Amino acid sequence: MRKQICGIALVMILALLSVPAMAADTGSAAEAAAQDPEAYHAAHRTTEAAENQIVNPAERVMLFANSTMKSSYTGKTYVVPAGKKITEGIDVSKWDGTINWSKVKAAGTDFAIIRAGYTGYGNGSQYTDDTYATNMKNAAAVGMPVGVYIYSQATTTAEAKKEAQFCLNAVKGYSIKLPIVMDVEFAEDSSGYTGRLYQAKLSKSQQTSICLAFCETIKAAGYTPMVYANRSMLTDNMNASTISAKYPIWLANYTTSTSYSGDYSYWQYSETGRVDGINTAIDCNFRIQSGNQITETASISLNASSVERACGYTKQLTATVKPSGTSVTWTSSNTAIAKVSSSGKVTAVSPGKATITAAAGSVKATCTVTVRPAKVDVTQLKRTDAGYNQLSWNKSAGSSNYRIYRSSNGTSYTAIGTTTGTSYTDTSATADKAYYYKVIGQKTVSGTTYKSVNSAVASRAKIPGRVSISSAKSASRKITIRWKTASKADYYTVYRSTTGKSGSYKLVKTVKSGTTYTSAKLTKGKTYYFRIFSVRNTGGIRYQAKVRTYTIRVK
Repeated sequence: MRKQICGIALVMILALLSVPAMAADTGSAAEAAAQDPEAYHAAHRTTEAAENQIVNPAERVMLFANSTMKSSYTGKTYVVPAGKKITEGIDVSKWDGTINWSKVKAAGTDFAIIRAGYTGYGNGSQYTDDTYATNMKNAAAVGMPVGVYIYSQATTTAEAKKEAQFCLNAVKGYSIKLPIVMDVEFAEDSSGYTGRLYQAKLSKSQQTSICLAFCETIKAAGYTPMVYANRSMLTDNMNASTISAKYPIWLANYTTSTSYSGDYSYWQYSETGRVDGINTAIDCNFRIQSGNQITETASISLNASSVERACGYTKQLTATVKPSGTSVTWTSSNTAIAKVSSSGKVTAVSPGKATITAAAGSVKATCTVTVRPAKVDVTQLKRTDAGYNQLSWNKSAGSSNYRIYRSSNGTSYTAIGTTTGTSYTDTSATADKAYYYKVIGQKTVSGTTYKSVNSAVASRAKIPGRVSISSAKSASRKITIRWKTASKADYYTVYRSTTGKSGSYKLVKTVKSGTTYTSAKLTKGKTYYFRIFSVRNTGGIRYQAKVRTYTIRVK
């Protein structure tokens, strides 16, 4: 981004450039001026003829379908892409001096991209452009759509992210309708190219990764990123097609008909234009609303401003933007709580709250997502040998503990206990009385307790009748047990132990038909212990009656 200056200002700049960059006196005006990589360009503008590209008519038709547009700033006619909306704008920095933005706007300027700052070409520090705040304020006052740029000297992805954060800090409080730009250029002095970026001798893949790191940081904050570079830099020093596949490119090529064949959304075609309100030569740009350029957006809204979901569940958010067809970027403030896909599908991950943001350019809409633990699925309610009610359930995603509630009428519930396990025995329940239970998973995050929905079950009304043995006989190393049909039982489970009445029992048979079980090939003279449960399955819950233990010796 090159500028013309003259007279006293030129003498001052050349004097400052003769002072070597030093780490001392960091932040001083002298150091900031000496570190500005745009200073030499400002004093030595490049004429249009030096970079003019000759394109034969056949190639021009292939690339641009031979459309033309006359510039308001240079008076010349330029070959531009056909069938696209072309608008005219400028980019400015302190080298343009004091700007009368009212006159610039009245002259027909459609947009402006303002320099937020630059990275020192010697020390790698970031500096704010002296006129940035004034330009942003006065451009906003006349309703000028703006973007911002930083003159980059990043040589690593970490430095690119630092430059991006510098820009994000700079745009706070401003309306940014156009991209935030990484201006990738080598610094120059009287000897030619110089500075840290030039001396780094980066490969094309390294430079590409640096540009992508900047863009990804800007995009993650909800803004539109863009990369500025001249034709040779795009062609020889980076893989421009990799960048343009995701983000807009701003081409700098001072010619009336560029031969650059890659994708670009802005074209800086001259640095020698003139516009009322600025006393210096200006950088002239066409904005080409095509390809991956995110168009200026008037509004964006979501189908929901708040959502509640249990862990593991999803919610599809949809964004309505004007104008329609504008690309939308989705981000989550905390992906550990709620993730969002590139299409707006939200997945609840862990209890807490997260903000989902949909952005189209600088316009944003948000949805607050509250995530609670998954519903507790009670799998069994049974009567223990002691006559207590015991509940069991599957682990609930997102729960750190469980709260158990009890009611005698199914309406008014009282908390009776908390556990980190997946079962609870109610020892205070009156025998043979009907109760209702709820088990709620919960987790406390930053002082707020998030709870699952209720999972209610009734006790006595659904527990089957207790098994009553009618006979138990042993003969020929067999034991045959018969019992009476238990009321409401769907089937029976038989458990056996050889280690004593209170020993370890194993399931040996599930009897789904009949009320008889025979255990064969037993050891003569050995005592076996049996427990037979009546079981009822309803609503996905297993209800089991309490049981007695039967002791039988094999004959």
